Order: sequence, then structure tokens, then C-alpha cells
Amino acid sequence: MKNRVETLSTQKVKLVKALASIDSELLSLIGTSANGAPRKARKKPGPKPGKKAKKKPGPKPGKKGKKATVKKKAVKRTAKKKDGKPGLTDFVRSKVKGGPKAVGKLVKSAEKAGYKSGNMAQVIRLMVGKATDLTRSAEDIIAAK
Repeated sequence: MKNRVETLSTQKVKLVKALASIDSELLSLIGTSANGAPRKARKKPGPKPGKKAKKKPGPKPGKKGKKATVKKKAVKRTAKKKDGKPGLTDFVRSKVKGGPKAVGKLVKSAEKAGYKSGNMAQVIRLMVGKATDLTRSAEDIIAAK
């Protein structure tokens, strides 16, 4: 009986060793280390200290040769005039020809003429600031130059 136990225990030790070698070979073929963690990728060798890295072939990003990003063209928007009515600037010019007028009076007459805006007074002030032939005084009075 003791003989049989000894032979079985030696066979068991041999089988455990064989199983361990099979496991390690399997893991090396699969690509994982013995503890089950994935292997780290090998780092590519970089330039040696004191030497410049080689340039990659081909154009630099954003340069000729590579598809350049398309810049959007500015679209010129033209205001649509309804019923052949003159623009607000021309309307203000015609009102100011007779003499200087306050912005408040110009707003009322523009609204009566059919011009619409949420803040007509500010629109008139901005428009007069851009016009070269009109001036606005500190008292908010618009006159022709």
C-alpha cells in the first residue's frame, strides 16, 4: 500500500510540473505574462541624445500636398427692398435736408413711413455714425454736413 501511495504522489508531482510548463507555453503563445496581465508594448527607439530625429516623409499637416481645409467664403447679403421704398439712410437724408432734426422725431416719421425695427433710435444712430455725409451732435440731433 505504501508503495502505491509513493508512486501516485511522484506521478502527481510530474503531472503538476508538466501542467505548469504547458500553461507557461500557452500563455507565451497567447501573449500574456504569467500573472495574467497583458504584456507592455515594446517602446520604439527614439533618437540618441544629441542627435536630431529624422523627419517623416511627406508634407507637414496643413501644407500643400495634403487636403487643405476649405475656408468658407463670405457671402455678400443684399437687403431686399419692398415696394421700391428707399433705404433708411436715404430716408433720413431726405428728412435732414430741410434742417437738423432730433432722433426722436426721425424715429416717429420713419415708423409712419413703414420702416420697422425693435430699437429704431439706435439703428438711426448707428447708421448716421457710418454715413459720411451725416453728423450727430451730443444733444442727439442729426444734421447734414
